[in-house]
Amino acid sequence: MSLSEKFKVVFMNTVVVSTAILFMLGVQATFAEMAGDGSIYFSWYHPFSIIFSGVSCSIPSLIFYTSKPVSKRNYILRIVIHCLILLVLVEAEGYLFSWYDSFSGAVAICVIYFVVYAFTWISNTWLTRKEDKKINEALNSIRDEE
Repeated sequence: MSLSEKFKVVFMNTVVVSTAILFMLGVQATFAEMAGDGSIYFSWYHPFSIIFSGVSCSIPSLIFYTSKPVSKRNYILRIVIHCLILLVLVEAEGYLFSWYDSFSGAVAICVIYFVVYAFTWISNTWLTRKEDKKINEALNSIRDEE
């Protein structure tokens, strides 16, 4: 995988992860408003922490891009390791950036993490299949011309 391809993967994952985090914050704020807990306020640095989190969580995703074929067992093991590494990373960033101030807040971040993780996997799978379909259509059109 070339450096530009790695950059593209990290950039796309950063956008997906950051968008998913913002969506979950919106959901959390909606539930807080409906429960009568008032509005959720964010510090000035929270938008930057979301972008930082998106980038830092995207870099470990490069473990899935190898030039050699990987067995199904090895691939599943990579997913589990990736998930756990990112969970620790997100919880550490949550503590560092004051996303939570209690154990229940850490649990809420954990739940949000798993929703974002699932969303990221689903969206990346969709984007990859869409790109594969485009490539296959281009190859088929080339074959048809011959």
